[in-house]
Amino acid sequence: MHEPSFFPSWVVPTLQVIVAFLFIIALIRMFGGWKPSIVYGHWDLLIPSFDYSVGDFYFKVHEALKSHDLQDVDFEEIYLYESTRFFSPQRNYYRVMWREKVFDICAAPYADGFFVSWWLFEKEPFWLRLLSKIPGIGPWLVSLIKPVTYYKIDTARMFQAYLQHSVVAAIEEITATKGVRLTEAQKTPTSYDILKRK
Repeated sequence: MHEPSFFPSWVVPTLQVIVAFLFIIALIRMFGGWKPSIVYGHWDLLIPSFDYSVGDFYFKVHEALKSHDLQDVDFEEIYLYESTRFFSPQRNYYRVMWREKVFDICAAPYADGFFVSWWLFEKEPFWLRLLSKIPGIGPWLVSLIKPVTYYKIDTARMFQAYLQHSVVAAIEEITATKGVRLTEAQKTPTSYDILKRK
């Protein structure tokens, strides 16, 4: 004998189809080109008429960072896809990680110059990233589960300040013979509205 149901017989199968559909859309969006939901800052600089080894530059940034005696920081060279995952070329980045904060540095030759940039964002677990991709309600659900707080923002800014100082120090060291001096405007990163998730 079946238990009486509070819902019509078509409701549960319909909800299952909707959940499966949203899950598939989230997966497609995830693998079609993931981007972090919390970006704290970005910075870039093109040094014209200059050539330098990318590996040597990453080493100089690493040495500059070590001089600050940062604790619980991990370093690694990584390769990130230029666009669609698995179907595009990869670019070499230098990644610095502290807790959930991730700082990706890119150095690359461009035309006759040398380009440097970085992105600071928060690393989120796969299930949370997947949840954030659900159309309409995803970002709202993630904000309930893992809100952005003043503490997160302040610690990210502290981490960013040391990293930016190290990147600029490495640039000024390798360009010293060229007489390159960065202005304050050139040293200033772009900040984002962190309280609003992407």
